[in-house]
Amino acid sequence: MDFIRGALGAVSLSILVVVFLLLCWTSWQNHRDTGKAQDNFHGSVVIELTWVAAPFVIVWALVWPAVRSLWLN
Repeated sequence: MDFIRGALGAVSLSILVVVFLLLCWTSWQNHRDTGKAQDNFHGSVVIELTWVAAPFVIVWALVWPAVRSLWLN
């Protein structure tokens, strides 16, 4: 059981590091591209719903196996 918890922690930490690095990289790229015309996504319902749904699906996919293996068995 300790191995599973350690493995889940390692996977979660790895995902956190990758997402943080991608966030920093894309922020830096957009910061340097100030001369380009930026697209305006405000008012697009599809994009805003996707922006809300994607993190929910990712977190649910990470949490549900842990819940099922640790508490439901």
